[in-house]
Amino acid sequence: LSQVGVYRVANDIAYLLVKIRAAFTPIISPLLSEFHATGRAERLHRCMVLVSRWSATLAFPVVAVFFLAGGDLLGLYGPTFRTGKTALILLGGAFFINLSLGPTPQLTAIGGRPYRMLAYTVATVGLEAALGVWLIPRFGLVGAALAAGVPLTLSKIPFLFDAWSILGRPPYDRKWLLLSL
Repeated sequence: LSQVGVYRVANDIAYLLVKIRAAFTPIISPLLSEFHATGRAERLHRCMVLVSRWSATLAFPVVAVFFLAGGDLLGLYGPTFRTGKTALILLGGAFFINLSLGPTPQLTAIGGRPYRMLAYTVATVGLEAALGVWLIPRFGLVGAALAAGVPLTLSKIPFLFDAWSILGRPPYDRKWLLLSL
């Protein structure tokens, strides 16, 4: 039971990364919609790239803290919580990859593909449940982080293909790729 509490704290801390994208979503969604509806493909692409780059740039220092001082950060909750460092790193990495790949789910919806969005979400939830049943009994806290992080990361793949299809090119640019290295 104590591992559940450690996981909860590690997940809550890693979830702070989601707040970065949440800050952009109310601003970016109407712009994406407008640019798509008015056929301004270059502006649409530029907007996608900028939000992805800004999100990654803002999130990178946070993830670095997870890697470098995650145990100390969790230790603020008590010495037992230090055991969640690996889970924090795994979850933080998954959230970072997810938000770095930009608002592709919003573009899928705006591009008139809401049923695909639903299918991707259902598949992600199903994969997370299956991995949870398989990994948590074997690996405990780390298994729970993997069961949550792997589907979250993999869920971006079909959204990236949709964004590529809608934009007619990848939803990133050379600067974004350099940042991700």
